[in-house]
Amino acid sequence: MLALGFALAAAISAATPSSLHPDTFAIVPRRMSVDMVIDPAAAQWTGSTRGWLTVRRPLRVLVLRFGGPELSRVEMNQLPGAVPLQFSTPVHDSLVVVADRGLVPGPAGLNVACIGAWSSGGRGWVRRSPGTVALVRGGTCVIPEWPEGAPLPTWSLDVHVPAGCTVRANLPRTEITRQLGWRTWSFASKRPMPADSVWVEVRRPAAPRRAARR
Repeated sequence: MLALGFALAAAISAATPSSLHPDTFAIVPRRMSVDMVIDPAAAQWTGSTRGWLTVRRPLRVLVLRFGGPELSRVEMNQLPGAVPLQFSTPVHDSLVVVADRGLVPGPAGLNVACIGAWSSGGRGWVRRSPGTVALVRGGTCVIPEWPEGAPLPTWSLDVHVPAGCTVRANLPRTEITRQLGWRTWSFASKRPMPADSVWVEVRRPAAPRRAARR
């Protein structure tokens, strides 16, 4: 446990933009699946990202670009099962993950869940008007981001919104499903894309105008 604490401290101290590349290219994304619960009228949003990855060489410390929302869960798995880990979001918009038993070359999974407030800085989930919110630069929001030059993953996206809301994205829409007072808008693309190019907008229906009194 003490050794793991030292490893985490060392990873935090080394978490600079220039240090992202050697750690990140040892593990690359193949497919990313994003699940968002968005109510433009609510004070917060929630979301999760599941990544299917390939580990290229033995690895214990992983550093990714990530910033903004509060992390509620970070998990990794690789046969034979879950990988015990510690995680931190120390500096430079980074997510540092230290795997207890380390990762070995082969397939792996990464699950990240978070809770966020609407951004006022033009990044993440931004209120564009009282009834419209948009995901601006997706990699700074709910999606851990690999740096420029890394292999790009394919994407699927599920956005859960109150009935009556509409959702637009720059991925092809696959279906809309209904459950109670909510709708799930699903999007997917087989074309690899960088995280910060994934774009989403949620719009509430306009309130009906009252007829003018005579």
